[in-house]
Amino acid sequence: MEGNSGTFQELEVKVAITIGSARLLPFVQLNIRRCRLVFGEDVPILVSDDKGQFTPEIQRMVEAEDCGFWTSESRMTHHSGDAQTFVNAIRFAEQVDADVALRISQRYIPLHPGFREALERTMADPNVMLCSPGRLFPQQIVRRQCMFYCKFPMLVDAVAIRRGALSADEYLNIYRERTAKGRQHNEALTEVTWLWICQNKFPGRFRAIPEWTNHVPGRPRLFLRKAQSHHQEFQRIAQADGVRGHFDIREWAEIDRDKYRCTAVEV
Repeated sequence: MEGNSGTFQELEVKVAITIGSARLLPFVQLNIRRCRLVFGEDVPILVSDDKGQFTPEIQRMVEAEDCGFWTSESRMTHHSGDAQTFVNAIRFAEQVDADVALRISQRYIPLHPGFREALERTMADPNVMLCSPGRLFPQQIVRRQCMFYCKFPMLVDAVAIRRGALSADEYLNIYRERTAKGRQHNEALTEVTWLWICQNKFPGRFRAIPEWTNHVPGRPRLFLRKAQSHHQEFQRIAQADGVRGHFDIREWAEIDRDKYRCTAVEV
């Protein structure tokens, strides 16, 4: 692919990708196909699904795309399902003997090899244990409903974790402590939890990747994110990749309000 520098091979760094999945099959399929364009056809991909009415359809699609598939035993809440994808991402990277676990939300779509190259440059520093997108500002957001993302110093729709930096059980215990009775609701929010991890587990060893955060004028777009993109942008890329379906960019609180809360994650 044009622009693919092969830096990962030179650095001998192997990435394993876990895509979070809940209901929105077209996003998951588009994410799989774009990850292979950006990271290479042989990149290991696991889809971590929150069980629901569309799970059988998602599983058939994922298996047809020749990816790994995991689903919960029962329907989880939004935040616990999100946390479960991180548990699965860390374990999956260990299972396939990868150096970096990359967890991606289903509606955050890598587009261009520059996305991978930004990760390569960041992880070339052996001091870096974890990286993600940084803070968004109001002028970078296209819909009023998404403005709350500006409150977070870091975003976690893409998180790369160096193997051995944080075990799945360690993350699981941190999340469970933050959902324990008597804790404030916002302590278990995914962004707040990862900010705590960065500050307490990896002081000075976390990096926000600018290229994963915002688009650079005059350069190819490296990603699509629902807070920064319109429905038509997802649709246009999907048509080019042979993916069909409706690309719902509403917030989860609108899509599934009854399940939008923090609870203990499954194992």
